[in-house]
Amino acid sequence: MINYPLKPILSENSQKKNIIFIVIDSWRFNCMTENITPHIFELSIRSQVFQNHKSGSNMTTGGIFSLFYAIPATYYDNFTGLQVSLVFFNEILKQGYTLSILSRSTLENPPFNKNVFSGIKNLRLESNGNSPSERDKYIYNEWIKFINGYDSKENTPFFSFLFFDSAHGFDYPSDFPVKFKPTLDEVNYIALNDDYNPIPFYNRYKNSLNYIDSLIGNILKKLEEKMLLDSSIVVISGDHGQEFNDNKKGYWQHGGNFSDYQIGTPLIVFDTSRPAKTYTHLTLHYDIIPTLMNTVLGVTNQYYDYSVGQNLYDCKNRKWFICGYNQ
Repeated sequence: MINYPLKPILSENSQKKNIIFIVIDSWRFNCMTENITPHIFELSIRSQVFQNHKSGSNMTTGGIFSLFYAIPATYYDNFTGLQVSLVFFNEILKQGYTLSILSRSTLENPPFNKNVFSGIKNLRLESNGNSPSERDKYIYNEWIKFINGYDSKENTPFFSFLFFDSAHGFDYPSDFPVKFKPTLDEVNYIALNDDYNPIPFYNRYKNSLNYIDSLIGNILKKLEEKMLLDSSIVVISGDHGQEFNDNKKGYWQHGGNFSDYQIGTPLIVFDTSRPAKTYTHLTLHYDIIPTLMNTVLGVTNQYYDYSVGQNLYDCKNRKWFICGYNQ
């Protein structure tokens, strides 16, 4: 049923750089700003910023699948049923990378332990906490423990994946300073309709992003303290976007349509080997892994051997792309 990859993966001259994926659940494309996410924005000034980036899906299931497999999420059920191992993780394990996989909630629902992370032994499946913000703080603390114990002198590169959930849950700690007002005290999803005022709801969402940004700011600070930032590739994006009835058609959150608000998400790549630059051509989740495989891991295969993506920095025009998920 599955012929993946189409050819064996070959590599040479790997840069052995650390690779850090920071993914924010439900991060819409226009919410990477100096006001909402100041620490990420500060990093973006030194990074490659892709302003016209789209997820491969409007849901977490397909968003994460398209991000890592770099193929459409219409393959999701087949790959999950056969637990087809990801070529990217196969390659970084072959190259001796240390792994730190930290997700905001269980990796069993959706069952990413049976597809994206199926080739990783002793996978940590859950995070502690009674709310999205508590679980986000927990994975932040776990990553700090990991990086404090990491010895760069051993010359072993690492891969980190941090998946933050507070924006998806519109959550932040009760003692976190509220920046955007007026805001909802709690979200009543049943009340969402064509006439609902989106501003307090949207402000609560921005406050939750502001909280995640505070954690990411400390992560970036720790990397700089340990002099690891310049030897790392840092990828920050979302699994999909988030809609607040922006098109006045009664669509809220995600999974409802394929508007820019639901599939558009920020993408920042910090790579000191490239000059800071802003790109406006269409880029996709499908492009991220092929770019890293080729430019960082030294994979010599053609991109189409294992993906439908192209190099992020290839500005040629795309006339179409597939966006969806297994349902």
